[in-house]
Parts: sequence; structure tokens; C-alpha cells
Amino acid sequence: MQICITLNIPEKLKKIVDNIRYHYDRKLIKENYQYIHIVSPVESFINLKILEKNFFYLFKTQKRIRIATNIISYISQDLPKIFLNIDTVETIKEIYDIIVGKVYELKDSTFFPHIILVQNHSQEETEYIYENIKKLNISESFFSDSIGVYIKNKAWEKLFSYEL
Repeated sequence: MQICITLNIPEKLKKIVDNIRYHYDRKLIKENYQYIHIVSPVESFINLKILEKNFFYLFKTQKRIRIATNIISYISQDLPKIFLNIDTVETIKEIYDIIVGKVYELKDSTFFPHIILVQNHSQEETEYIYENIKKLNISESFFSDSIGVYIKNKAWEKLFSYEL
């Protein structure tokens, strides 16, 4: 099973992101793809009950997290992606370090906080879409008030979330 740990974003930003996804990558909407990844999707057979118990213990004193987004970016590694860049990563990195330091099964994840806008296209299609949307201004500043844990079967499902 795949597992992913994310930060919540405000409804206004969700609507903007989902509108872009609707026009350019409906599969992300169909999969219920999440927003800001703290721990990127990783294959794991972790005991979910133990994870939930540890999770609440790890973050019982965590405050809300200030997040800022800035520009739309493009990466063309294995699977080309267009994403909204996260400008404030220091606090997110601290949370990531706590999680992977305490949950051994998630140590193989990567740290790259961003919001995926488009990812299910060929290199050429992704470049074309990027040229169409790169000038959109989606600069937002907000407090994320919860951390969510998702698992993927056919679509992503929220297992639980923790209010900060």
C-alpha cells in the first residue's frame, strides 16, 4: 500500500488548484490526490493503528504552520510534473524530520513540499500545458491547521488527520 502525509490547505486555494486540475489533469481529481506533501507517497506495510497512535503523540504540541506559495514550476524527471512551489519549507522540514526519525517505515520517502497541478501527461504535453499556465499568479499565504495521513488503494483515502 502507498502512504502519504500531507498538510491541509484553505478552501480558496483548493478550488484554484482543483480548477487547474479539472482543465489539465482530471485524473488527479478522480484519484483524490492530496495537496502539500510532508512525506511523499511511499510504499509501506506499516501498522496503521500504531502509526495513528504515534502520530498524535508526536504532534500534540505542534502549532499551526505558516505556508506561502509563490510560483508555478515544472520538473521533467521520471514523470514530468507542473507544481505550485512552496516558499516556506523550514517548519515543514522539521515535521518531516520528526516523522521519518520516529517512523522507520517512512525513511525512504523524499522531502519536496509542493502542490501538484499536472502530472499525468507526456513530456511534450506537460511542456505545452506549462506554457499555458506558468503566468498564473497563485501566491498565497496561510496557516495550515492540520496534518493528514492518506493511503492509496484505487484512490487516495484520508486515514486520519490531526488538528494543530
